[in-house]
Amino acid sequence: SGINAEYGGWLEVVFSCDGKEYITPKQLEKDILDELYVCGGRVAMTDLAQTLNVDYSHVEKKVNELLSHDTKLSIHYGELISKQFFDNLAIEMNETLQETGILPLAQLSREVSLPVSTLAKELCPRVGDLINGTYDKKTDTMFTTAFVDRQAAKLRGACSAATRPVHLGKIMEVHGITASLGHGCVKDMIASGRLQGQLQGHSTNPVFIPNLYTSAQNQWADSFYKTKWIHNL
Repeated sequence: SGINAEYGGWLEVVFSCDGKEYITPKQLEKDILDELYVCGGRVAMTDLAQTLNVDYSHVEKKVNELLSHDTKLSIHYGELISKQFFDNLAIEMNETLQETGILPLAQLSREVSLPVSTLAKELCPRVGDLINGTYDKKTDTMFTTAFVDRQAAKLRGACSAATRPVHLGKIMEVHGITASLGHGCVKDMIASGRLQGQLQGHSTNPVFIPNLYTSAQNQWADSFYKTKWIHNL
């Protein structure tokens, strides 16, 4: 819409919903960014239109223009969200993570009402910077290095004490080890030589077979066949 300015022709304006007031597109942009700031960096598009008292289509158009040149803004499920919001969320999340050692994104999703996919997309790039930990893609879970090390130490101790084949799931259940970490930790320890044994069976609940057990079985087999061969002489 436009009005005939006193000097210089037509001026583009945006009318309020009741038609009694108007603002320029530049002012609308400023009002949107101000409202976003006031709301802590996250505001629903419908709330913006209602608060600013302009038609939703004008807000949508102006937000799309903002998104085209401002990389610090993004739209997620009808909400305009700033980079600062996700930075602050990452800082808060890191504080919780350092206390608990583990934080599933599903839990955070329920707390902040954002999908896990959105949280993964926005928070993963902040791991190693604002978030001091590691991210497991398979389970969408954040861990601290200290937590992973403690879990690995428990696993190593339990597996090293095993004298016969045992399901990894049972070891994790008995010792309170996070399931998503177990398989990978044991594989890494076997590969590095810190754990003497091998994993066999289905990847969801493999069996750990200690080298001591394998050696004992081989010795028994050798002894059995040697004895059998002597008896057959």
